[in-house]
Amino acid sequence: MTSPHHRKLKILTLDIGGSEYQLQCRKAQIVNNTDDGETFYTFGNDGNDDSTSFVEAADPSYALDLEFYSDWRSAGISDWLWDHDGEDVDFQLDLNPDIPAEHVIFNGTVNVKSPSPGGEVRTTDVTAATLQCAGKPVKTRP
Repeated sequence: MTSPHHRKLKILTLDIGGSEYQLQCRKAQIVNNTDDGETFYTFGNDGNDDSTSFVEAADPSYALDLEFYSDWRSAGISDWLWDHDGEDVDFQLDLNPDIPAEHVIFNGTVNVKSPSPGGEVRTTDVTAATLQCAGKPVKTRP
């Protein structure tokens, strides 16, 4: 039996379309939205009430869920997402890059979706975006 292992996320790197945005980032998470497989049944053929079944797996569905402190300057993440709406771009998310034994890298392609500008009065301006992945991101280690 081993003791529990825990870690607070403090350092990550996030590259979207060839630019790094971790300094504006307050949330970066790959979300598995894949549905459960569907079970199909057939009639039993041995005279019992038992039937046979099989499971058809669902297609993988992943997304890169992001939150940034809004940056509408010409090189800012909010501006970049708006200008690249609908484009497919590569991304790389490195978790725990400062801990060699725990450094894990996720690579994939996402479809950019422009953010919703604006928000509530007297609140910190935050850009949220959920970018759909093309298939399942690939996990590697350095």
